[in-house]
Amino acid sequence: MIIERKINRREAITYLAGSIVSTQNYIDNRYEPKEQLEQRSFEVVSITFHEVANSDQMLQIIYPLLNEGYIPISIRDVLKAINNQVDLSKTKSLLITLDDGLKSQKNAVLAATQAEKSWGVTLPLLFAVMTQFNYYNDDQIPLHTPSYNDHVHEYLTKKDILQIIENPSFDLANHTLNHADLTKLNDDDLIGELTIAQRRLSILYSEAGRQNTPRILIYPFGKYNQHVLQTVSDLDFEAAFTTKNDTLYSAKKRLRLGRIGKT
Repeated sequence: MIIERKINRREAITYLAGSIVSTQNYIDNRYEPKEQLEQRSFEVVSITFHEVANSDQMLQIIYPLLNEGYIPISIRDVLKAINNQVDLSKTKSLLITLDDGLKSQKNAVLAATQAEKSWGVTLPLLFAVMTQFNYYNDDQIPLHTPSYNDHVHEYLTKKDILQIIENPSFDLANHTLNHADLTKLNDDDLIGELTIAQRRLSILYSEAGRQNTPRILIYPFGKYNQHVLQTVSDLDFEAAFTTKNDTLYSAKKRLRLGRIGKT
């Protein structure tokens, strides 16, 4: 795999007052003092879907949460809260994510449309897509090309993805090129999976007429380790999501945000 740029890796171990501080602790504290980080904690119920058989199935999960007073928010709202630009500490926040870019997730778009018509509620959606595209070069991907191909599932095509992100309430997250287990890759492949996928997301946003592509990662299989966290941090990702059942968000945990699986 050809890697187009190298990054300067920070020291894995830092010495502080005679003690060894792990990379994990370094990442946890890299943004600002701990006292300020803890003041910015806020709760988000983040639910994730894979296959969406139909829009009604999805709405049956979401409607009860809306009735309980949860407010659907976008990934951009999460980033603003993490950066202390908005205060979500007193809001019952709901974030909806969809993993793997499966073709059936077009039903999630229908669900969002139904929610707007029936409830007058906007449902922002975050789609985590792989960007393999049958290994075409960036500028040669036909519109009908599936974003990924495992010969098992059906995936969103480039055309599907462009239609999705024409809606400013919907965003894409980096799910790597090949749904790779990042914990098993060497440095070059790890960086390649992340940076090439992110470049392709930026191209998709540009083709859809949108700017400011968010730098969001959803770890394939929810798997990461200290080395992966350090690399994700070095590559300036704004946030990253795991599969841990954790609803407490903060700047300190921005690269280890939790979610609750549904389908």
